[in-house]
Amino acid sequence: MNLLRLAEVKVILFVVLSLAGLEVGARLFEVRLSKDVRHIRSLPEAAASLKAAPAERLKVLILGNSLSRDGLDKEILKTGLTRLTGREVELVAMYPDGTSINQWYYGYRRYFDQTGALPDLVLLGSARLHVLDNRFEPDRLAAFYTSVADMPQLLGQQEGDVEAISKVLLARVSMSFAHRTRVQPLVFYNLIPGYTETSQTIGVVREEMAPAVPKADMPPETCEMLTELLKTLNEGHVHALLLAIPMTKPYTMPDCALASAAAAQVPVIVAGESLYQRADYFYDGYHLGPEGSAEYTRLLIEKISQTPGALPPFSR
Repeated sequence: MNLLRLAEVKVILFVVLSLAGLEVGARLFEVRLSKDVRHIRSLPEAAASLKAAPAERLKVLILGNSLSRDGLDKEILKTGLTRLTGREVELVAMYPDGTSINQWYYGYRRYFDQTGALPDLVLLGSARLHVLDNRFEPDRLAAFYTSVADMPQLLGQQEGDVEAISKVLLARVSMSFAHRTRVQPLVFYNLIPGYTETSQTIGVVREEMAPAVPKADMPPETCEMLTELLKTLNEGHVHALLLAIPMTKPYTMPDCALASAAAAQVPVIVAGESLYQRADYFYDGYHLGPEGSAEYTRLLIEKISQTPGALPPFSR
C-alpha cells in the first residue's frame, strides 16, 4: 500500500513539475514562437515612445492587422502627414496578425489608453469583416490584450458560458495554455510526417461538408465593439480615421460600421478603390506588396487632404 501511494505521489509530482517546466518555458521563450508574439510584447515600448514624444510632434497610431502592416508605407505616410500638418510625426503601430475589432478595442485600452499614451491620431485600418462583432477569441483576448481593469467586461461578455469563462481565466494565468495554438503546429509540423498535408486536407473536407447557412437565418451584422472603441477614443480626445484597406475584390464597409463612425464623427476614408484590378500589387493574393502599399499610401494622403476635418488640430 505504501509503495502504491509512493508511486502515485511520484506521478503527481512528475506531472506538476512538467507543467511548471512548460509554463517557465512558455514565458521565457515565447518571443521565439513567432514575430507576432514579439510584436505584441513590444507594445508597451511603443506606447512609452509615443507618450515620451515631444508635444509639438503629431503622434500617430496605426491600429489594425496585417492588412495595415503591409498596406501602409510608413515613410510615405509620415512624409505626407508632415506635409499636410507642418508637424514632425511620431509613428507607432499595433497590428498583430489575425486580429479584428475585439483585439483592437481591448489592446488599445490596455497598452495606450490606460497608460496615458494617447495619440493625436489613430488610423484604424480594416476590411469589411474585421469591424464586425463576429470574430471572438476570449482566451486570446485575456492573455494578450485585456488589462486587469477590463477583465470584468470580458468575463461579462461570455454570458455565463462556463467553457469560455474557464478559457479566459486559464489563459490569463498560464502562458503555456495561451500559446497552445502556436506550439501545437510547431510540434506537429516537425515531428509528424505528412501533418501539413493532412491538416490542410481535413480543413478542406470540413469546409465542403459544412452545411450552408441560409441568409435568412444569419444573424444581423453588428458593430458594438467598434462603437465602444470609437467611444474610448472620443473620451480621450483622440482623433480617428477609419481606413478601408484595398483588397483583391471591391467591397464596402458594413452599414453598422458607417453608422458607428458617423455617430462618433469619424471620417471613413476610402482610397485606392481601383487597386483590386492590379493583381501584381498583391504579393500573396491578399496583402498589398511594397509597390501596392506605396501607391495606396500616396492615394490615402491625397484623399485625407481632400476630406474636411480628417486631421486633428495642433493640440487636443
